[in-house]
Amino acid sequence: MRYPHETFPLYRHPYECLNIGSCQTTQSILKREFKKHFKPLTLVGLESFPESNFKSKLMKHIAQRYNFTPRKLIADVDHQITNYEFDLKDGVKLLGMPMDPNSREVWEDESWFYLSLLYLDRNQYKRKANPFKRVLEFVNWIKEMDQCPIDHVFFRPYSIEDQGHLDDLPMIRKFPSTERLKKAYQRVWNAKEIDILDVEGQKYWEIPMN
Repeated sequence: MRYPHETFPLYRHPYECLNIGSCQTTQSILKREFKKHFKPLTLVGLESFPESNFKSKLMKHIAQRYNFTPRKLIADVDHQITNYEFDLKDGVKLLGMPMDPNSREVWEDESWFYLSLLYLDRNQYKRKANPFKRVLEFVNWIKEMDQCPIDHVFFRPYSIEDQGHLDDLPMIRKFPSTERLKKAYQRVWNAKEIDILDVEGQKYWEIPMN
């Protein structure tokens, strides 16, 4: 494995291994039955270290200060979410990766960087750590990179209280409201709305890079 810290775990649900054929009705029935018994899970790859091999110059730069792990959230029978999980220290964890905000696909030129989830690890979190300031420190470290490819750091400013597919993460399950989060993002990150909509038709927000 040439770039172990940028390689995501592979996962196939048993549904995908069945020789179902092309009948849409059969596929729909079987998928519905599997969904009834499905429980979200998470898979992790190999944690980074500064001296390792990296395909991306951006990820190499980040790894000089922050360890990260490729993480795949198996949200449903037919839904997988990939992110890098960055350890912002003292139990503050950040999921994110380069992503095109319009197609929501991985963007190879890394000009847009999506912050998918900020959470507190219930086994590691120290109350002295301010998670919002830790994210700002992370973004500032990215800015220090020579010829940094990132022009935009964006995110969805909403509470994750009803996101059941995140249940497998070791997070502290105490979620601020969306309004409280937005006030914090404006105050600490100077974040603002941008004119690009997410999958639910809501505007993304952006942390200024200059």
